[in-house]
Amino acid sequence: MRILIFIEKNNGLIFYKTDTFWGESTKINHAKVYPHKDQNQIDDWIIPYGYNIRNIANKHLDKYQSEIYPLCHECKFGYRIVDEQYLINSGYSVVENAILGDLTYTHQLYLDLDGKKQNFVDIRKQLIREEKLKDIL
Repeated sequence: MRILIFIEKNNGLIFYKTDTFWGESTKINHAKVYPHKDQNQIDDWIIPYGYNIRNIANKHLDKYQSEIYPLCHECKFGYRIVDEQYLINSGYSVVENAILGDLTYTHQLYLDLDGKKQNFVDIRKQLIREEKLKDIL
């Protein structure tokens, strides 16, 4: 099974991780395809996004406060499953019109306005609990 890692920003757009250093694109055919190993590995692919944000805040605080913070504070991260039939380039890319699995949310990012702290919260258990409560009610 293969997956695409994504961030859903506060403007509602989904951006897919395109490389190791968290380049991003809304186009799935630009996304990097990852093997679905385990939750720890998915965490390791998502968490580095915070380093990029911290670097921007350190170098361009005004840009961080006016552009990054409003889009990324409390944004959600996760993955989508890609069926093998949509893989190209030896499994490293996805065709443009691929049908992807549902959004699977794993983390939510909390930022402070001065750009010094970010906190990735694992939201998987919270989402499972909310689904169970919906079923009960």
